[in-house]
Amino acid sequence: MNKSYVYWIFYEGFSQDEGYVGVTRYPDRRIAHHLKNNPKVPSDAQHKILFEGTRDECFELEYKLRPRPQMGWNNAPGGSQGYKEGFKHSEE
Repeated sequence: MNKSYVYWIFYEGFSQDEGYVGVTRYPDRRIAHHLKNNPKVPSDAQHKILFEGTRDECFELEYKLRPRPQMGWNNAPGGSQGYKEGFKHSEE
């Protein structure tokens, strides 16, 4: 099984409908990329892993946390189809 992770980038005091939620196989690399390169995600934000599981399980949780576009710092809705909303994403 290829493990995947649901991660959350946030500020202290945020609820889970704020900040950024994503899915990746390589959380350290992916979070570092957001903090350095995503203009919506402040470089001094905190982060944590919310869930570890299969890719499908992670996308299911991401969708529950981000069912609509433009929630928190996310542009696209969560889930396995969210990346198709006009953004180029890597397999990471």
